[in-house]
Amino acid sequence: MPSPCSLAISEGNRLMALRTIFDSVTADPKEWPRIVFFAVQTRFERMLRNGWTELHRYYNEKFGCTETLEVLKKLAQSEM
Repeated sequence: MPSPCSLAISEGNRLMALRTIFDSVTADPKEWPRIVFFAVQTRFERMLRNGWTELHRYYNEKFGCTETLEVLKKLAQSEM
């Protein structure tokens, strides 16, 4: 069941909240996806629609690399 907090937020505002989470995380490139994924799950209980695409685009721009979406998903969902 979705969180009552996430029900009241429109999709556009959710993407803005997602980008705010991305901006707030300061970590090295290998830890960043896992920390962001945890923060998103904590806030929304799941990755938002188009969230993985946004994370992929943001990560590659932020760290100046060309990781694939599959690699980022593995990094995000890995246990430390």
